Amino acid sequence: MPQPSPVVPVSQIDLEHLERIEEQALDDVRKIRRHERRSTWLQVALTEGWGEGRTVGTGYIRNLSLGGCRSFVPVAPEVGETYVLSIQSKSGDQALRARCLRCTLVSEGVFDSGWEFQEALTIDLPAEE
Repeated sequence: MPQPSPVVPVSQIDLEHLERIEEQALDDVRKIRRHERRSTWLQVALTEGWGEGRTVGTGYIRNLSLGGCRSFVPVAPEVGETYVLSIQSKSGDQALRARCLRCTLVSEGVFDSGWEFQEALTIDLPAEE
């Protein structure tokens, strides 16, 4: 029978080491991205399935690229599932299918989600904000 891992007291955690690991992970993610990300705040609505489902929540896109985006929404999208993201921007609106790659609860009722677009983004990328 496997033994549980010992609990490490908070006072013994090397925070600088954890910060280095976190920064390295972010660098690794940046290396595999195919498109430049632009910081922005755009409204977005999530619809289940291939667009025939119900709207499960509205929120904001925090950054956007030709290949995907990062959003903050009030519901937890299921990782690996495809949704329709309806994006509202100054250059026009677009609804497109996107697969949820990750989702993290950042505070009560706010989920940080990473998305990969399954079709081409046709709205103009916003200028850096």
